[in-house]
Amino acid sequence: VVHLNTQYLCNGGMIDQATEYLRSHTYDANVTPEDFSLLVALNTQLEDQEALFSDVERGLALFPEDVQLIGIYSLLHHYSDDTKGAIRILSDASKRLKKSEDLSYCWGRIGDLYHEIDNDKQAFKAYRKALDYNPENAEVLNNYAYFLCLTGERLEEALAMAQLAITIEENDYNYIDTYAWILHLLGRNEEAKKYMLQALSLSGQTDANLVVHYADILWDLGEKFMAETYWKKALSLGYDNAELLRHMAEKKLQSNE
Repeated sequence: VVHLNTQYLCNGGMIDQATEYLRSHTYDANVTPEDFSLLVALNTQLEDQEALFSDVERGLALFPEDVQLIGIYSLLHHYSDDTKGAIRILSDASKRLKKSEDLSYCWGRIGDLYHEIDNDKQAFKAYRKALDYNPENAEVLNNYAYFLCLTGERLEEALAMAQLAITIEENDYNYIDTYAWILHLLGRNEEAKKYMLQALSLSGQTDANLVVHYADILWDLGEKFMAETYWKKALSLGYDNAELLRHMAEKKLQSNE
């Protein structure tokens, strides 16, 4: 009933009233973690940073093992430029969580955050822990594979992880993009083209990064005109002009070497 009434107020454009109504009911005896997650969504719409923190902290005091609230609290710190704090929240949570899936989620997020602060050594260590808890965590398999391939090392290992990820989540175009890109780095461009076409189809050709990846594969296959066409398409999708010009120049220089 509480969620229905909250939705009714939201549908009427009364977000402030909906938020206050829902917040008042988070003090009820039958409050759930989902109530706090919905409250977070409303606070986000209102861009109320102070309320976001206080409401999530109250939720975690009641439900310290709710992984969704833990993830939200970590994200709030990350978005507030406190990435180390975000990592600490997840690390502390991992000491009290019991479910393997929850532990895998936390260590996967820790890996993502370490990568963002350019500490791939710790990122890869965290990803390995995440996969120890859940070897079929598709998001971790994908992220670990992609960030590993960016180092140019252990490409066959990265390919195996990416292949498992697209087996678990067959229609995720980001995961298929990762698999195709690693095939490309291994020089298996005909296979890479096939999978990248699948990723482009699933994405509706709206992701500029995927379009650039496809153009690169076409270029290395000798399909220069189509590669140029797709690079230009990436610009129309918002890809940075200066970065793309530099990238195209590098590809053309490599072809002349």
